[in-house]
Amino acid sequence: MSGPATSETLTADVPQLAAAPGTSRRVGLRVAVVLVLLMLTGAAALLTQHALAAWDVIPEPSWLEHGIELISAQSRWVLIAAAAAVALGVLLLVLAWPHRQRVHRLSAAPALYLRTVDLARLASAAARDVDGVLAATTTVSGRRLRVQVTATGLDGISEDVHAAVQRQLALVAGSFRIRPQVRTPDGTGPTGDQR
Repeated sequence: MSGPATSETLTADVPQLAAAPGTSRRVGLRVAVVLVLLMLTGAAALLTQHALAAWDVIPEPSWLEHGIELISAQSRWVLIAAAAAVALGVLLLVLAWPHRQRVHRLSAAPALYLRTVDLARLASAAARDVDGVLAATTTVSGRRLRVQVTATGLDGISEDVHAAVQRQLALVAGSFRIRPQVRTPDGTGPTGDQR
């Protein structure tokens, strides 16, 4: 009988995948959300004051009615301010709109998908499993994968990496253009598969 699997045994069998670095591309979304929140809070305060003035709960006149009278008395600068407000609103909507991530569906289960970073990690892990490969990184651009490999030698590594990555990506729907680039630790290379 064999003993229970230890963490050392598991880490030796499973390739270690680096965590994706945190992205700060959502700063624009956060700013837009705060601005929209402030505008909605102001609109709620304005409409609350208008309702209270209309119901004679407060003796002051409605700020909304006073603002409409003030705007109707003006002409040119109000149109410029209105156009600027509309442009700002459209800009905030564009910033707040969620950006669609590129995903790759699995052929066996179309409801499941891999993100681009997941595809790169999968290809790098497959390349690292090839005999003679010391390190591998993958860059994904659309349906093209560039696998940069550091290997102990140049003989046949490019073809082996290409076959290993292609086997690993067989579960993903569609075809990919895989381009391995092999270097040795002393800097000789690169050799590449120009497919």
